[in-house]
Amino acid sequence: MPTLKNQSVKTVAKSTRKKIPKAKSLKTPGLKSTLSENDWLKAAENAVAEGGFNEARVLPLSKALGVTRGSFYWHFKDHEEFIKKFIERWEVAQIQSIDLWFEEHHDPFQATERMLDIVLSNQVFSRKIFKIELAIRNFGSRDQVISEALQRIDEARRMKLIPVLRKLTDSDEHAQTLSYQVYLQTIGAQLMLNSVESGSLIKKQIKDSITQVLLSEQSRTL
Repeated sequence: MPTLKNQSVKTVAKSTRKKIPKAKSLKTPGLKSTLSENDWLKAAENAVAEGGFNEARVLPLSKALGVTRGSFYWHFKDHEEFIKKFIERWEVAQIQSIDLWFEEHHDPFQATERMLDIVLSNQVFSRKIFKIELAIRNFGSRDQVISEALQRIDEARRMKLIPVLRKLTDSDEHAQTLSYQVYLQTIGAQLMLNSVESGSLIKKQIKDSITQVLLSEQSRTL
């Protein structure tokens, strides 16, 4: 919706929850929450994967966890802080996972195939991770802070591709261009596999398409 374009984390956070008393009025003196901050953030992951950030409001999460809203405010100042910590946690996890893409493969074809096997996995856990990222990308279109986090992740992933793809090219410039091609095709493939139950046939076609891009670059430099 046009009216959402310039919303900040603070504005969106307010729009996704009902008005509630301030944190101080929700805390019970002498009674500490048995849930950790991590418990709330994990619950938010499940909620965001199922229905986007609209489901990551305090009341639905507290019901899902079987606690009162007061428990939430032992760990977070407000919903805005909660969303920021959720994004920070996601960004750290994504940065840490990038090294798993290539491991010890030195051959660019094997390395790229391994990356695609991981990224295009249709396992429940992998699909959940991508649904969360899709929700974050949608949220990021309305918020500058989240948009910047996404840019850092995209750039870190693409930069990881460059030294692998450089082995196929005759210049750093071509490696840069190739990294954009492969990364954008991979993101598009994730979107496609997330929307249809096409299984191994679609994945094979996607992998063959990206392999063809690499072969074309290799033959150009021979």
